[in-house]
This record gives sequence, C-alpha cells and structure tokens, in this order.
Amino acid sequence: ADPARRDEMTSILRDRGVLRHWEIPFRKRSGEIGDLDVSATVVTVNHEPCLISLASDITERKKSEREINRLATTDTLTGLANRAHFSDIASKEIARANRFGLPVCVLMLDLDHFKQVNDRHGHLAGSRVLKEVAQVLKDCVRDCDVVSRYGGDEFVVVLAGAGSNEALRVAERIRAGVAGRCYLNNEGVRLSVCIGVASAPEHG
Repeated sequence: ADPARRDEMTSILRDRGVLRHWEIPFRKRSGEIGDLDVSATVVTVNHEPCLISLASDITERKKSEREINRLATTDTLTGLANRAHFSDIASKEIARANRFGLPVCVLMLDLDHFKQVNDRHGHLAGSRVLKEVAQVLKDCVRDCDVVSRYGGDEFVVVLAGAGSNEALRVAERIRAGVAGRCYLNNEGVRLSVCIGVASAPEHG
C-alpha cells in the first residue's frame, strides 16, 4: 500500500540480504488496508538469487494494540487526552522547548459551579455538558495543541510554541466560547470558567 516502504524494504534486502519482522501496510484484494509482518532472506539456487519470504497478516493484532493504547491515553467520556497522557505530552513539550529555546504554555481550566448542574439536572446531564465543553475547547485551539480532561470538571490545554500573549488570547477565546453556549440542547444551562496560565521558561 505504501510504495516508499516497499522500496525501503527491497533496499535493505539488496544491501543486507535479510529482513526480520518488517511491519508494512498492505492492500488486500478487497481494497482494505491491513498490516503485514514480513521476514525475508536472499538465497542462491542454481546460481540464481531467490527470495524466501514469510508474511503474516497482523491486522487484528495491530488493531488491538491501537485500541489498548487509545484506552490508556484517552478519557472515555470526552474522548480527550486523559491525565496520564497530558503529563507525558507536557513533559515532552517542555523538554522540546528547553532544547530549542521555544515557548510553551499550559492552561488550567476549572468550570464554575458545575456541581449545580449535577444537582439540578442529574449526573447524566452533567456528563453531556462535559462532552459539550470538551468540543468547545477543541474548537478554540489549533490542531497542534492538546486538550485533556484532568479530572472531574477540570481541563488542561498545552499550547506548543505559544508565548504568554498568545496563551492569553486563547484563554479569552475559551472563556468566551464556554460562556457563550447554552448547554443541554438549549435548556438554559450556562457556564463560566476560571483559567490559569503558566508559561515555560518564564514560570519555570
């Protein structure tokens, strides 16, 4: 399915004569793209170079691995990155910022009086509101930024390559976006949000 990967594989076989457990995408007769594990060895038979190869369809295994990884890094309610994944992303972004002298900002968000939503409308309604808030947050940031649910009604946004001024603009956009929406299919539920901003390397 990927000519570049195929060319890379054949190049390794020409140079080394052997290939072990090379994972490549392949196109099935149905047109579906799957995953293949290929091992191959170049041998000489009657003075002619030949290729002995073993290919295993590992599509289902790779699907399972991706699903396990998704569950380990994703908040099941909102579909956002979870707290553990946020910590990993933040650490990597801060390390990258330190290495290349780039800014990185983190926004910490806490919904105001969210408990009242649960008390008045029930916890199922509260969960629906959190999902709607998650969508508002995603709509307010760039594709390269990461929004995660930190827990409860707390969210965190990592703004890669953004300085304090840009972070404040994003924070204001989020504040207005959250406040400007009527939740639960316009049932009159309004929210506001508190946002803290921290910038590296300014704030450590």
